[in-house]
Amino acid sequence: MIDIFYKLTLSFSVISMLLFVWYSYGKNRMIFTISTIASIFSFLSLSIVLIIKLKLNYGLTILGIDGTRYLILSWVIMFIYYTAQYRYKIRLLGSIIIPVASMLIIMSTFSTGHTPGIPIQFSSLSTFSHVTLVFIGLGLLFLSFAASLLYLIKFNALKKHRASALDERLPSLPDIEKIIESTFNGGYPIFTLGLILGILYAGTILKAGWFDDTKIISGVINWSIYSILFLLKHTHVLKSRMFAKGIILLFIFISASFTFSKHEMLNEKSLTGQSPIDIEGVQQ
Repeated sequence: MIDIFYKLTLSFSVISMLLFVWYSYGKNRMIFTISTIASIFSFLSLSIVLIIKLKLNYGLTILGIDGTRYLILSWVIMFIYYTAQYRYKIRLLGSIIIPVASMLIIMSTFSTGHTPGIPIQFSSLSTFSHVTLVFIGLGLLFLSFAASLLYLIKFNALKKHRASALDERLPSLPDIEKIIESTFNGGYPIFTLGLILGILYAGTILKAGWFDDTKIISGVINWSIYSILFLLKHTHVLKSRMFAKGIILLFIFISASFTFSKHEMLNEKSLTGQSPIDIEGVQQ
């Protein structure tokens, strides 16, 4: 059954991605409506896939499985997009967000096995909260990234007196700027709390704490860049245009580290004081 819903998810996501790209080159509202409906069907099918994995197959260890993290991040991104679309009514956001969410689903097809080592333990609420908060923070940052792209497009069109500056699909610069700031400011504390919980988890599980865990190290680097950008904006050092460019660079850097970092949470060498019997129990 899960294969059927996964194929439906993949099919609807590809259809919605192509239609949203088509919409970005025109002003046909019918195309936007159809693409939105296709993306909603993809979202619903994906929700069923994750529920089945959660309840029947892997339980809460699904985040320790290659490919599944892409599905979950895609689900988070789409959920945040629907919320933003309902609130702000900016249709062109979908032309950026939905294709990326669809690409994450496609990427999951090439990474379906288990991660090396022992799957993550979710007996601790803080552990599950860590992953959840990081994903929500990434989702909000991605919405800020998409709005930043639209801001630069609108800014350059106005500067060069292009006809696209009057495109009814794009709101005013101050309105786009409000979206950027609200999502960026909202994502920062969520991402920060998620990172802290991850460090606490690593400190209790890994022998050397988080200092030899590449995933945690990359998270700290990402947070440091995020913090610098946050500080520069709130001290009024960065103007809106440079702030938008900074968000785009930050998101690209975080996306690269998320894609290429290893996501196994435990391995036999890193467990703290566990005997082979304990390790076998975790594997079960």
